[in-house]
Amino acid sequence: MKRRSYESSAAFLVVFAAACQSGLPTELIVDDSPASVPDARVPPLAGGTLLVTADAATAVVSDPDRDRVSIASLTHDDVRAVALEPGDEPGRLAEGPPGVVFVALRRGGAVVAVDLDAASVAQRAAVCEAPRGILYDGSSASLLVACASGELVTLDASTLEETRRLHVGPDLRDVIKRGDDIFVTHFRSASLTRIDLDGAPLLRVQPPDGLSEAADLWREPNVAWRTVVAGDAIVMVHQMARVTEIDLSPPTDEDGAGDGMEGSSSESYGGECDEQPVHAELTVFRDDTLVAAPAGPATMGGLHLPVDVAVSPDGSRAVVVDPGAHRAKEIDLNGWLGGDCFGTDESSALEEMRGTPVAVAYAGDAVVVQTREPAELHMFRNRVIDRTIVLGGESRADTGFDLFHNTSELSNQTGMACASCHPEGRDDGHVWVFSGEGERRTQSLAGTLAGTAPFHWGGNLPTLRSLMDEVSTRRMGGVKQSPARVAALESWLLGLEPLRVAPDPVVDQELIDQGQALFEDETVGCASCHSGPSFTNNRNESVGRGAALQVPSLIGIGMRAPFMHDGCAETLMKRFAPACGGDQHGDIDGLDDDQRAALVAYMNTL
Repeated sequence: MKRRSYESSAAFLVVFAAACQSGLPTELIVDDSPASVPDARVPPLAGGTLLVTADAATAVVSDPDRDRVSIASLTHDDVRAVALEPGDEPGRLAEGPPGVVFVALRRGGAVVAVDLDAASVAQRAAVCEAPRGILYDGSSASLLVACASGELVTLDASTLEETRRLHVGPDLRDVIKRGDDIFVTHFRSASLTRIDLDGAPLLRVQPPDGLSEAADLWREPNVAWRTVVAGDAIVMVHQMARVTEIDLSPPTDEDGAGDGMEGSSSESYGGECDEQPVHAELTVFRDDTLVAAPAGPATMGGLHLPVDVAVSPDGSRAVVVDPGAHRAKEIDLNGWLGGDCFGTDESSALEEMRGTPVAVAYAGDAVVVQTREPAELHMFRNRVIDRTIVLGGESRADTGFDLFHNTSELSNQTGMACASCHPEGRDDGHVWVFSGEGERRTQSLAGTLAGTAPFHWGGNLPTLRSLMDEVSTRRMGGVKQSPARVAALESWLLGLEPLRVAPDPVVDQELIDQGQALFEDETVGCASCHSGPSFTNNRNESVGRGAALQVPSLIGIGMRAPFMHDGCAETLMKRFAPACGGDQHGDIDGLDDDQRAALVAYMNTL
């Protein structure tokens, strides 16, 4: 193996580009540029961390890396920081009454009201384990908070006292209002649901499936990163995941890589454009029937990780940011290209900026993009940087974070990032079809890696090093990473925390205890394989559904539907159905529905 050392990632990319042009296989190149591991935890990207006030005079910025909110004037030089509690991880923001912005604290489990004039926290209230979306409803002077754990919580905006709590279903993302209607989105399924605040979902829709005529394959929508209201329209940026089989066979001589360098090509995860597993998409829902119109791959070409979107005040344009590709593109909502993704118009790209773009907002006719490392705001006019506002703060450079989110750090030829299939370090809920393997559901990385090697459903990858060689190098067309850089990624991954379903108000502790007793019962047999602190024996087992596969960790299992390696169960209760459970997957035939409900209640606590 030819090993080279580089003083910076930028220098490495120059050498990597030259190597690609010369035909040098990527597996012969090792990225040995310096690795950084900060003392402070750096959370995964979520988008939606930038708000521009209605008068377009002030930007309010959530900085989850530094647990602060920055208040920046867009008209003169003035940046003030509001310190939060360590580990709060501020996320989505909502403008409230004049001079107040509400912020959801993703890890802090709370909401704060920030006084813009005083640059201080005026109020704080605990709300749920994992607040995600937030909406200020001026007509009722209330605050609505959507929680990943499944609750939609209503607070009195003046006191932050809770007035209502609905259990809508896990994986909530955004909460928005169009006219008099309230909507929530579900993150991984990319679904949009109109909600009756008395408790009933009224209508649930998804973006349409997509057929690529050029590549003759199907994609389905998933991972709704951000959803916003633009007049009478609802705009969602999400991913489209390939349903058609992905060929994982090694390249042949005809592919130009048959010289003993099997696995050195990026073709395993698709070559040109439409063949790749994941694309970004922008979908607009209009009118009362929520008819969906996708922008099309030509308009979104070059984007794979669309973590945020903003729509111009007149509703004619949108900007999407992709931290993986280090890009931001402005899209004409009245003149989509649609069609196939070849011949994409790159004139819509914003000028390249320092740092990784992570959030976006409009300020009148200007576009404001938030970047991390360095923490800055860039104001664009006519797609060119007009002004840069430095937010400051200690460096949070993290090589593991970069390797996970940024395709440039992996020197990745497919355009995909690890986060494309593992958004926020979790999973995309998608079931892939791989040649030679069959159906394989994406596995969550949040809280499930420590002590659970070997990895992948086949249990054939003993270390993270081997996992990266197989996935990021062979399948994604990236280069090998040095041991120090692999260690940095492992350190970042081990810091990921699982999410859990909110306790069902009708489930009492007695039922949970009953479920635990059944889980640990030797006759039922769950704990014979799902044992230890991670609820796995780290072995391959056969459950009567084909080949023996790795026993997955059950940490956070309630948030990981669909279940089983092939996604055959939409719910945990359906996992226990004979058609999906398998005749060797625990002795569950003798359990009645009440006992199975008790098992589910217990598993949701893991």
